[in-house]
Amino acid sequence: TNHWMALLQTDPTNISDADFLVNMAGGLGINGSYTGKFAVDQWQRVALTVNDNGDGTVTLSKYLQGVLVGSQSMPTSRCQIDPEKGF
Repeated sequence: TNHWMALLQTDPTNISDADFLVNMAGGLGINGSYTGKFAVDQWQRVALTVNDNGDGTVTLSKYLQGVLVGSQSMPTSRCQIDPEKGF
């Protein structure tokens, strides 16, 4: 692919960068940590789990076709969704 693809945006104003993307090489992630190989020319299942580590960080686990392709840590604030505003 020759462009980035946003898969999740938690900012209801849509002013900031997306929070989970496919980069130009097909990796899944954010903040420079992209893993896996997403193929744009075929159907694929993508999943993301977010685990609160209780220390101000979360662990994002990234899956393609049900297989864990990578995990990364980031600030909890990056993954919070306002229950009143939603996405």
